[in-house]
Amino acid sequence: LEVALIENLQRSDMNPIDEAHGFAQLAKDFGYSHKEIASRIGKSRSYITNLIRLIQLPEDIQQKVIKKEMSVSHARSLLNVENAEELSEEITENKLSVRDLEERVKRQKNTKEQTILQTHFTGKSDLQNDLVRVKIAEYEKEVQTIFGAGQLQTQKDGKVSLSFIFESFEALSGWLNKYKA
Repeated sequence: LEVALIENLQRSDMNPIDEAHGFAQLAKDFGYSHKEIASRIGKSRSYITNLIRLIQLPEDIQQKVIKKEMSVSHARSLLNVENAEELSEEITENKLSVRDLEERVKRQKNTKEQTILQTHFTGKSDLQNDLVRVKIAEYEKEVQTIFGAGQLQTQKDGKVSLSFIFESFEALSGWLNKYKA
């Protein structure tokens, strides 16, 4: 069964959803990790992982991938959005490119994050406040990655400030020169 399944998965005419189900079956029935499946099939681990994730999509979106009405890249972009079905309709009706879709998903995510941040300042639950703290810590890491320095602080009025501390004037000067252009 294992050999037959692996041989079937290497067929060139197999659609991505059936392939994903086959990979998932190898993982479930035979206990293979995604890395082990990848080495047996001759694909990358990320290919296996990303394809298996497509099984999480609603059935109608999976059918669009099978019928080639939507690319695997489009489908992957819909994995973590609440309105995946609505966006899938836009993809097929308006012929959205993957880049356009990713931009819409990013805007939607940013809007949701702003809503989470706003709830922090209206005195909502402890869980929401914890989510805000985690998100601020993520933003702070991102700022530090981009700028090499920086610390975010939230104010009671809902504002977020960004501060930089440098060890010396020369360190500040060097940092500024890096971003002049």
